Amino acid sequence: KLQDAFEYVNYAVSGDTTTQCLERHLFEVVEVKPDILVLFIGVNDIWRIVDEVPGNYDNPLIRSSNITKMIEATKASNGDVKIIYVEPYLLPGWSNVYERGYEIYKRYIKELRSKIPALVDSYIVLQDEFERNFNNGVIYAEDGVHPIEIGQKYIASKVVEALKHLDA
Repeated sequence: KLQDAFEYVNYAVSGDTTTQCLERHLFEVVEVKPDILVLFIGVNDIWRIVDEVPGNYDNPLIRSSNITKMIEATKASNGDVKIIYVEPYLLPGWSNVYERGYEIYKRYIKELRSKIPALVDSYIVLQDEFERNFNNGVIYAEDGVHPIEIGQKYIASKVVEALKHLDA
């Protein structure tokens, strides 16, 4: 079984922005020298903007730079590391983050897609499929950000698919 082949460590902190992840990344992830790193970060920056939390969140260059720095630091500590980046998604939901932040999200994704795919071994896009299925009545995240079981399973299937392709 694929899940038996790896030791998994989850360094996620609910609510963290890319800046907060970057601050923790060097001592939490880089020091571990993972064989595979799955990064699934970025949507909380959008949420902070729409909730008008003070900070420097509304800059797609800073957000993509934070992610780039995490990737580069990980590669510098372990040249053989394989990196999978899961692009953040934003959907309609009770939080209204989508309605208030979709235009910001689109600028952010454009910046990510221009830089990150060239730096990683696999770049997973969820938004297109999630939006298409949302329009057909499938709900992946009731608040628009945090996946419910069906969303979790879909995301997991995409990560497993990417893991299988790393050795192909």
